[in-house]
Amino acid sequence: MIKRILIIEDIKAYREMLKTALEQKGYEVNEAENGITGCEECYKDSYDLVIMDLFLPEKDGVQSIHELKEDFSSDIKIIAMSGACSAGRTDFVLNQSKNHGADAILKKPFKIKELLTIIESM
Repeated sequence: MIKRILIIEDIKAYREMLKTALEQKGYEVNEAENGITGCEECYKDSYDLVIMDLFLPEKDGVQSIHELKEDFSSDIKIIAMSGACSAGRTDFVLNQSKNHGADAILKKPFKIKELLTIIESM
């Protein structure tokens, strides 16, 4: 059962919107603004789920997903999200994230209901 969530997203307003929506549903949520601080947070504390943007400064999302899945295996679920580029490129990077261990993918923009449905199915 998902209880603790980490959001790794470089756009502060988007991060805060997701955090607020998830906290209203009873989840405990922390946040990080890039792949490096996000991975560090996962090593410091335990999370059931990471929601990660793929285009991040310092360390991109695909690289971060690969690292977290290698170190935590199935102990952590990851939802990859992206929408920052052309449709074909977005689909490509989302599929790459699945190849590196993402458990689910979301194309931005998405409705919170879509995210909640995925979380509840985990």
